[in-house]
Amino acid sequence: MQKGFSIIPVALLAIALFACQRRDTGSQLDAATQRQIESLLDLYEKSVNEADTTLLLTIWSEDTVVSYVNPFERIQTLQGLKGFWRNVLQQQFSQRNLTRKNVSIHTSGDNAWAVFDWEFTATFAGGKPFRSSGWETQIYRKTTQGWRIVHVHYSAP
Repeated sequence: MQKGFSIIPVALLAIALFACQRRDTGSQLDAATQRQIESLLDLYEKSVNEADTTLLLTIWSEDTVVSYVNPFERIQTLQGLKGFWRNVLQQQFSQRNLTRKNVSIHTSGDNAWAVFDWEFTATFAGGKPFRSSGWETQIYRKTTQGWRIVHVHYSAP
């Protein structure tokens, strides 16, 4: 058996380094984009906490097809989304408090996404307290009006 240098481990290391470099290149986030996405997250949180459908519609894409997936239903239009805000957030809860932590934001061209942990505490219209928590992913598209939400998916642990 010959001792010495083997090309296989070196080739595997080069492939791994190239793969890591390619993945990181697609997720570079400049400071302006970071601020814009964080601002959208703030406005999203405010629209939930205030059950504000007008604010909600300013942060979503105006595309005819959007998606909002939650443990209760899948919504695929802005009108459906507005109905969820009215029927669930406005009518079922008298107080709402959505908070987020562990936010991670990434971009790839004109698309971006944020992943975070959320906690929602609220009071039902009848006075009973409510609490839930989980994970959320929001997907954004860069439009002529700036970044806009096109998809939200959240789940409870």
